[in-house]
Amino acid sequence: MNFETMINDSINFTRDTLLGNPIRWLIFILLSLPGGLLPIVLNIRDMTSSRTVFHWELVHWDQVAALVILMLLASFFLSGYIVRIYRGGATPPAFDKWAGLFFDGLKLCIVWLIWMLPALIIMLVACVSLFGTAAMKGNSSLDLGVLGLILILLLVAMILMLIAVILGTIGAIRFARTGSIMEGVNYHEILATITVIGWWDYIVAGIIIIVTAIIFGIVTGILGLIPFIGWVLELVIGPIVSVLVARFISLVYDVGVPPAPVG
Repeated sequence: MNFETMINDSINFTRDTLLGNPIRWLIFILLSLPGGLLPIVLNIRDMTSSRTVFHWELVHWDQVAALVILMLLASFFLSGYIVRIYRGGATPPAFDKWAGLFFDGLKLCIVWLIWMLPALIIMLVACVSLFGTAAMKGNSSLDLGVLGLILILLLVAMILMLIAVILGTIGAIRFARTGSIMEGVNYHEILATITVIGWWDYIVAGIIIIVTAIIFGIVTGILGLIPFIGWVLELVIGPIVSVLVARFISLVYDVGVPPAPVG
């Protein structure tokens, strides 16, 4: 697997997607706006008088609810665009046919929910066990046995979540290529695809994605510290890593399942 070629292709594709069409970049930013405004509306720093006291009465719940709903709806459109990138193609897809964009994003979220559901259920059981036991015992310390069980459950949940990310990433692209949610969770075909790609190459590709995310995370974190405009710069930078990673992982998938010839 020629990672250098794939990285260069992903960079050029991202440049063409955003710099080549500033309207697309602006749409990305606008769809990310509700999520960027949410921390400002919450303003946690002003609502916390100490390390332990949070003034819930200061939260503007109507504004928070509106932003959360808008953020959820916008995420489906953004995810739908990522689905279009997953489908392959030499040229960046357009932001059009918005109904299809929305439902593709919704279906992609369903695919990821199916993959993450086992881990989420175990985490929920662990949390219920923790708070339930704490409520019964009051201020007394928890039994070591209970704590050990909760830690084991959380460890199992983390392992399941890691497996879900490894398999679900290929599943997400498989869904995008086939249009079938069931194919997005067809672990037999997904394992076969990863085998063709090569487990070592797939792990290296994952490391490249993680390093890329860390670098962009550091950059956006530094930009976020700039007063007044930091959160805007974060919104501007965000689409770069989204498109870059989506294009890169779709190229990795093409190694296991070459795209059908055009015409």
